[in-house]
Amino acid sequence: MKEDEVIHASRILVGQDGRAVIWRNNVGNLEVGKPCAKCGHRSERPRRVAYGVGGVGGADFIGIVKDTGRLIAWEFKGDNGRVSDEQQMFVDLVNRANGSGEVIWTPDQIPAALE
Repeated sequence: MKEDEVIHASRILVGQDGRAVIWRNNVGNLEVGKPCAKCGHRSERPRRVAYGVGGVGGADFIGIVKDTGRLIAWEFKGDNGRVSDEQQMFVDLVNRANGSGEVIWTPDQIPAALE
C-alpha cells in the first residue's frame, strides 16, 4: 500500500470509530518577508519561520483520544517507507509521556493504536 492510501483508509477508520480526532501535521519552515511578486515591495526583513508540531521528525498526524485527552502522534508509512531517526525519537517521546506514538504501516493498526 502507498503511504497516501494508508493515510486515507486510516482517516476513514478513525472517523468511523469516533473515539479520537486527528489533524494533519505538516512540518517545515517558510521564508517570510519576501518581496511582493506584483510590485516588489518588501514589508519586513526576510526571516525563516518554523511550523508544525515537533519540528524535524514531528508525526504526520497529531490528535487526541476524546474520553481521556491522550495525545496521538502517528507517523504513516507505505510499503517502501523508512522511519528516520528523528521520526522514531518523536514517536518514542510521545510514548514515554503516555501518549499514543505509532508508526502506522497499515490501517489494521488503527484500533490497537486507539487503545
